[in-house]
Amino acid sequence: MDKITLKEFPGLIFDTKELALKHLVENQKVLIAQKKATLKMADSVGPTTLYLPKSGDASKQSAESVSLADATRLKVRVVGNACNYLDSHGDVSIKGAGLAPLRTPKTV
Repeated sequence: MDKITLKEFPGLIFDTKELALKHLVENQKVLIAQKKATLKMADSVGPTTLYLPKSGDASKQSAESVSLADATRLKVRVVGNACNYLDSHGDVSIKGAGLAPLRTPKTV
């Protein structure tokens, strides 16, 4: 029968599937703590502006490419509290949800 290795424990080799599973269950808290502690990478998100010339044709451009030197008016919409609003990504923030990870007990 083939030997079993686990990606979570690359230095260990197990004779049976049952022994590997037993080792995973015994070290469950350590594995969860390791996975929570890993650095998460994501794509960066840059600011965008909606350029609306006098003609009324809107175009979405990056903030760096829009020149406001000749602007005579600037319309800004600011949302101070976005709780319970559906955003452009389809997400809804629930009040207090940002504090939940801070309140949960950590095991390291």
